[in-house]
Amino acid sequence: MKAFVDTNVYIDFIGNRAAFAEDAKKLCVAAYFGDLELWISTQTIADADYICRKPGDRELLRSKMAASLEIFHVCGTHAFDCEQALTNGWPDIEDYLIAASAKRIKADAIITRDSRGFTKARVPVYSPTELLDHLQTDLGLEYGEIDV
Repeated sequence: MKAFVDTNVYIDFIGNRAAFAEDAKKLCVAAYFGDLELWISTQTIADADYICRKPGDRELLRSKMAASLEIFHVCGTHAFDCEQALTNGWPDIEDYLIAASAKRIKADAIITRDSRGFTKARVPVYSPTELLDHLQTDLGLEYGEIDV
């Protein structure tokens, strides 16, 4: 399954956001095992760098983001996407660009914690929890910590 990850979920992973990081990490485990193909946009990288950066840890953050590229594929936007984002009536330009990129790579899903921003998307939208539930229920795949 090919899934396009919204910026908020990528930031959950990179920033280790306490309330949301666990599901984001499970998605990355699914990708590591080849059960998911995760994609992000070039803008997501820039946004994560800006949002997660703290004084004195730029090198650590960028190292972590660089390492994440072993799990996440990256898709750029085109000038046409930007033109459409400005004129199509979507309330949030970033959400439009994520949806356009997801459509371009023929994604099976968009993963976001803000499904309201994607009501016009032509790609099915899941929260991280919903997608993990789908993988478990429909495919028998479960991701979690184990004692070793």
